[in-house]
Amino acid sequence: MSANEILDRLSETLASRRNANPETSYTAKLLAGAPDSILKKIGEESAELIMAVKDGDRAQIAHESADLVYHLLTLLISCGMSLDDVARELALREGISGIAEKESRGVKIDADGCLFCRIVKGEIPSQRVYEDEEIYAFKDIHPIRPVHVLVIPKRHIASLADARETDRAVLGRILNVANRLAVENGSSDGFRLIINTGRVGQQEVRHLHAHILGGPTPVGPMLRSE
Repeated sequence: MSANEILDRLSETLASRRNANPETSYTAKLLAGAPDSILKKIGEESAELIMAVKDGDRAQIAHESADLVYHLLTLLISCGMSLDDVARELALREGISGIAEKESRGVKIDADGCLFCRIVKGEIPSQRVYEDEEIYAFKDIHPIRPVHVLVIPKRHIASLADARETDRAVLGRILNVANRLAVENGSSDGFRLIINTGRVGQQEVRHLHAHILGGPTPVGPMLRSE
């Protein structure tokens, strides 16, 4: 079966769920809460796809891509649209530079496509726990401890290695709020603050971020010897 046939069949199946019972149909539940319920899931699936690509896991990339396509199709249905509407738009863009097309719509191109910048802008949903003029903090979508909060500067700084003298204030602000965020999120008896930097530090997202890790029990050894 071709990809087009699979997508057409899936679209028809999803559309048929519009009047189903939300208690027994996940699609019906999403449609009942549209658009916010679907937009939230699209944001989550987009972030998970990015992480799968970063990990280089082809099976997981296919899995997360399928989840994202499913939720995009559900969103189209909730808007009274279909893949035909998307196909017509793509046909209009054929032979036109992507840069020119975006500029014609007044869209500012983000060359880096930074995941965390998009979270700060509200383009990707997050579980925000703190925000002020300089920093933004939210729960990690893949927590490795009962308390796992990420704190980032709102302004794009690629890594700690790229920080400059003018970044002293925001870096200090991150350290200043760390204990408060740890306590407010359930780690009142201490925590660990980690800032992975560059290749050796295994930094996954090229936007400086601090991990606040904690919980009711000790987090374990700092590093294991090689």
